[in-house]
Amino acid sequence: MFKDNMSDDETIPLYKNLAPEDPIEGFAIFIIHILLAVSFYLYLLFGKINFFYYLLIVVWVGVMLMHFYFKGCLLTKIERNSWKSTDWEGPWTLPFLILKKNDIEVSNNFKTNIYNCFGIIISIIIVTRIVFN
Repeated sequence: MFKDNMSDDETIPLYKNLAPEDPIEGFAIFIIHILLAVSFYLYLLFGKINFFYYLLIVVWVGVMLMHFYFKGCLLTKIERNSWKSTDWEGPWTLPFLILKKNDIEVSNNFKTNIYNCFGIIISIIIVTRIVFN
């Protein structure tokens, strides 16, 4: 599901057009990616439930739909393309490397399951917060 199949698809070269050639610009995109993701998740998990909270839920659902449409995170694809790396997994790279160093096999199926479980857990927390607010 999150495999980078778009490199063979001529119809959607969007992330290749957006990707900078300079690795430093790719790093800047990575920092923006981390800041956006962390701030979104922190607010969704701990923020005050108000109009902004519901707006973030709509944005989060849109981002998740984009993950399915692009078969992965568009920002991760831009980072990977700017660094010309085939094994970059975005913010998930560090946890996956730690697992690999501890002799845990990290297959594509395993990664997909981790991504799905993470999304389900966040969704359950959001719904629980709204219901029991």
